[in-house]
Amino acid sequence: MAGRSNEWIVGNLEGFRALYTGGGVYGMHDLLISIGEEGLANNMLSELDGADAAASAVSSALDEAVRSDVVRVANLHSRVKRVTDLLKIDIATVLAMELPSESAGEGDTD
Repeated sequence: MAGRSNEWIVGNLEGFRALYTGGGVYGMHDLLISIGEEGLANNMLSELDGADAAASAVSSALDEAVRSDVVRVANLHSRVKRVTDLLKIDIATVLAMELPSESAGEGDTD
């Protein structure tokens, strides 16, 4: 199971993109555009593209890549964090969302 960590990251990114875009129907991207936040909406798509590319660049399981390809793993972490920060900070603020306290974990400090 440990060797499938990259597949899980790719799958999570794909799933989030489907939720964000609506998978062909009205999604959060469309909602943001409808309230005049087209720049933010498109920034999320751009950050998702970057996270997808970073995930594709890590060719081995993360537990191996963290030792052999630390630069790509660090880039993947950074790119995924940019997506989550946009969601938890920028989009949550624009939509006046109250995030559950569980979403603010100790991993958010880096």
